Amino acid sequence: MTPQPARTGRRARVLAALRDARKPISIAEIAEQLGVHPNTVRFHLEALVADGQAERVEAGPTGPGRPAQMFRAHRGMD
Repeated sequence: MTPQPARTGRRARVLAALRDARKPISIAEIAEQLGVHPNTVRFHLEALVADGQAERVEAGPTGPGRPAQMFRAHRGMD
């Protein structure tokens, strides 16, 4: 299956948020920017990662608990 570019709709807005960010950003940050629920962002990020348009980035520990999942647009996609 060939990856399909995200061109319209919410997935395109999630990808645009990743591309506009100067550093990897969290699901919560994207959700706040777009005014949508974090689960919606998570759904679209999983598809973007599967299509090779975004990638997960390891976040360093910031305290107790699991570190936030961070994402960025896949380098070289533009």
